[in-house]
Amino acid sequence: MRQCGTRELFAYWNALRGSRVAPDRGDINPAALSHMLSDVMVLEGDEAETFPLRVSCLRLNILFGRERRASSFIDLFAREDKQEMRAVIRAVIDGMLPAVAGLTAAPAGQSAASLEVILLPLSNGDGNPRLLCGIAPIVMRSWFGRSEVACLRLCSSRFLHQSETVPQTKPLSRAVQSIDDNRRLLSAFFGLSPLPVGFRGSGARNGPSGQVVPFLREFAGIGYDKPENK
Repeated sequence: MRQCGTRELFAYWNALRGSRVAPDRGDINPAALSHMLSDVMVLEGDEAETFPLRVSCLRLNILFGRERRASSFIDLFAREDKQEMRAVIRAVIDGMLPAVAGLTAAPAGQSAASLEVILLPLSNGDGNPRLLCGIAPIVMRSWFGRSEVACLRLCSSRFLHQSETVPQTKPLSRAVQSIDDNRRLLSAFFGLSPLPVGFRGSGARNGPSGQVVPFLREFAGIGYDKPENK
């Protein structure tokens, strides 16, 4: 794990699980992740292995120029990467073993941005499996918030074992970084810099409350819209 955001989310998840293979879904406290919600997602396991996004995140929405909640996470990937990404997520769910993956994304004719995504399994009783996920930028480009991407590319993946630990982050410096990062995200999202052409979504639904409300609903057990048929 190279990024503060993914390391911090892993450390939170790891502390919650203790000696268990994974924490329970009900252990997640949205308030503890409030400064990270722009980059936190929740995936659901399903029989078709489309892995719909029960909660999307602001960074992903801006990358694709639209709200991605309830859409298939697998369908965000290039055709040649879908099978491998599906296999990684399946292994995380079946083995209750966290994984980290390197991604790239770019609009046509532009330099690629590099991102890191972490996939963390949650116990969910008899319900469909859940994954708590985080996405963090490694290298972002000036087109972010101005142009949308067509797909994500999978570059690398590896599983994180029980014995692994992460370097301690400094809470104050991380909080400052999160505030600055969220300001940049919100600036792009609310039109203080140009939005992607054809961006669908505006107002409170996609602002800060648009990120918090679905997250609260997810961990309060409230239902959500079914995945779109795209």
